[in-house]
Amino acid sequence: MQEKYNPLVEKKEGYDVSATVYLMRHPHKETFDGDISPKGEEDTEKLRILFDRYQKMYETGELEVSHSGHKRPRQAAQVLIKAGPGDLENNIRPGLAFIGSDEFDKKYQELTEQNKGDESAAVQMVIDTGDKRFDSESLSSVEISQKVAQELLAIVEQTKTYKSGTRKPIVLISHTGLIENFLVDLLEKRSAEESLKAIGGNLDFLEDLRLYINRRSPTEVSLKYRFRDVQSELSEEKLRQLAGEV
Repeated sequence: MQEKYNPLVEKKEGYDVSATVYLMRHPHKETFDGDISPKGEEDTEKLRILFDRYQKMYETGELEVSHSGHKRPRQAAQVLIKAGPGDLENNIRPGLAFIGSDEFDKKYQELTEQNKGDESAAVQMVIDTGDKRFDSESLSSVEISQKVAQELLAIVEQTKTYKSGTRKPIVLISHTGLIENFLVDLLEKRSAEESLKAIGGNLDFLEDLRLYINRRSPTEVSLKYRFRDVQSELSEEKLRQLAGEV
């Protein structure tokens, strides 16, 4: 039997809600620890214009942007939402930050420089540790992956509070090392001998993983993701597993 239309239900929070989350690497940089480059600024501005067009075409809500708190993701967020340097403190998501000791950062930089600026070897070093930490101050690959999944899960939960009919784009700007640690688990490539090659190679600047959240009601949600040529369903239970909550 077809469900009867109830206009009162349609006005409740968490009904007929959709959100697209873009888990995105920061823009182009020219040095390991430098600012985003002029090319990075230009590419980010083009992305901002693209989001503006989408908003007008599909009548989405205002773009929401969060970042790791580090300078390149912060700089990208400033461009995307036309914010000033001091206007983004409330946009920081701690779970998007790459946490490691000074010794870990030194080793990471050495490996990156040895590979002519390509961070993939350094990222692979972390992924290869699995659930083992480089040292007591540095998160393991599994812990990093769980942090990302927890951020995504928090947004899924948050959509329960959105007004009925909400259509919302959300950008999370972080770092290649953090996102790729999550991708090897999401795509089930952790056991591969070279897991980064197994996911198709490391992320390019401003490349993203997209999570599509479609919520019919506060208790009914469907999730899909897309990364490069891979598109798949993602159950809420699976996301909880990735977050280390199951």
